[in-house]
Amino acid sequence: MKHSVEIRKSYIYVKITGKISLIGGRSWGDIKKAYADVVNQARKNDVYKILVDCRDFSGKVSTLDRFLLAIFFVKENSKLLARRMHPIKVTFVVSKSLLDPRKFGETVARNRGLYGLATDDMKEALHWLEQDNPPE
Repeated sequence: MKHSVEIRKSYIYVKITGKISLIGGRSWGDIKKAYADVVNQARKNDVYKILVDCRDFSGKVSTLDRFLLAIFFVKENSKLLARRMHPIKVTFVVSKSLLDPRKFGETVARNRGLYGLATDDMKEALHWLEQDNPPE
């Protein structure tokens, strides 16, 4: 898994490519490094809206993986809040084949206070990200 980070006008664009494998923790190091890079750019640029483009990303993501990823992002967001930083609002754009139609990971994250959206539609992601109010 590889990532690149680009600061755009009102959000941070993160491009994820490659393959993910959460079994045995093989991709967790890459995920943590990518997240640390994004948080560093958020602090530096005072931008806390993030679009993660995973459309060129492959691998199998189980329900447990979705849960663990959601919990990871919730915990990291809580650390930002504890440091009196602005909470992160994040949207993931993924291919239809990786998108969970039940949005389990998104629900787990939202129920724990992280404002997130998972979609396969870039326009929907951008529209949602630009809204200033948290989702209902």
